[in-house]
Amino acid sequence: MFVICVSAVIAVQRHEFTKPTFDLVVIAAITAPWVLDMFAWPKFLMRDRRFEFRGLIVWSAIVLAGAYWLSISFHESYDYAPFYVTVLVGEMAATAGPKFGAVVWAVAMSGLIVLTTVNHFSGMAIWAFAFTIGWMGGTAYRTQVEVAYELAEAQTQLAEQAVEDERHRLARDVHDLIAHSLAVTMLQLSGARLALKAGESEEALAALEDAEAAGRSAMAEIHRTVGLLGSPDADGAQLATPSAADLPRLVADFRRAGLEVDFQLDGDLATVPMATGLAAFRVVQESLSNAVKHAPGAPVRLGVRVTSEDMRVSVVNPVVAGPAGGTPAGGNGLRGMSERAELLGGVAAAGNGDGSWKVEATFPLHAQPA
Repeated sequence: MFVICVSAVIAVQRHEFTKPTFDLVVIAAITAPWVLDMFAWPKFLMRDRRFEFRGLIVWSAIVLAGAYWLSISFHESYDYAPFYVTVLVGEMAATAGPKFGAVVWAVAMSGLIVLTTVNHFSGMAIWAFAFTIGWMGGTAYRTQVEVAYELAEAQTQLAEQAVEDERHRLARDVHDLIAHSLAVTMLQLSGARLALKAGESEEALAALEDAEAAGRSAMAEIHRTVGLLGSPDADGAQLATPSAADLPRLVADFRRAGLEVDFQLDGDLATVPMATGLAAFRVVQESLSNAVKHAPGAPVRLGVRVTSEDMRVSVVNPVVAGPAGGTPAGGNGLRGMSERAELLGGVAAAGNGDGSWKVEATFPLHAQPA
């Protein structure tokens, strides 16, 4: 639209609307490439990469030849025809790139020098400056567009990464919750089964009631989690997030379910930050659940040490041979331990050695998350 306005001004300057000449045809030919590009017609030329570069060369040749034809035929120092060239240089720098725009600028400057020498054109300095500004403006615009595209792409990748990280976090939390609930329930059911075999119906009934309570508690927590995920207006405080201070309660739950746990605590759990406490809680929860699953009936040693710099967790249980025993296969639980520790700048490792399964994790209390 801007070029059309310029064409109208040049036509009025030359009185082409009252006394048409061949210059009016040249003005129309110069304007045509911009009009065709505005309507993207014909599509096989204007939007096909096989013809795009050749099309820009033809476009530039038409505009340069037409603009200098108009300047030569007009013989006036206030001629606006070189304005076409200014717009062209900026257009090519923006669409085809700074290098192609620089070539068009060089050709335009050469034509301007020839026009000044042969036709004694007096506006060389002004139009040379205009051509240069046009190239700089087109290059700056192209750079800005490229940066905007790169920024949009980076934002898209960050959003996708955030979704992926959230998916992994939810998978870890749900895994830890279900694994803990099933482990406690399994212990209670095993106790009930043994009590029934021994004819102690009251103890069996108490174990079944504890298993039912553990199952209901797990279902309630799962419902709260799903409810919060499904409602953007839900209050996150409704979901009780475990912390380091909840470790004694966790150990007590496993003990009531029948797991023999030797718990040794050194330090103040209240000084542990919330994020670190949650990670440590999940590591202990997963380790005790694995002990119930892979080493039923075996005692577990749990050591937690809190200092001014870090929090260390150690869980050791004997490896039980047989169908129920074996070594954990490095599934989601063990991978989740390592991921939780790495996110907080710590480390977690698990392995089989000296006839026992050991889980060790270290969480710095003041380090920035990885």
